[in-house]
Amino acid sequence: MTTRHFIQKKIDGQWKLVEPAAVPPAKPVGPYFMKDIEPYRSTATSDMPEITSRSKEREYMKRNDFITFEEMQSMPKIPKEQRIDPKIKEELIARFNP
Repeated sequence: MTTRHFIQKKIDGQWKLVEPAAVPPAKPVGPYFMKDIEPYRSTATSDMPEITSRSKEREYMKRNDFITFEEMQSMPKIPKEQRIDPKIKEELIARFNP
């Protein structure tokens, strides 16, 4: 046996029973509060500070010249003419990966 659910909605001045799928979701009223981040220990630098809030994370990222993935995506692409020469790239790979 399946259970059906109904809600009351005022249609043409009268209250009628309608299925929830027929009712659009209500728009949120008031401000939206986002939950703060869970504390974590950053391993990107040797001091490994504990990051306990978004403001501390922003300050840490700025202090160490780090960027987020979203910021990286919005950066302009480097034209092919300005990219590293393939010969230099191969030389660097050979030098640092014996």
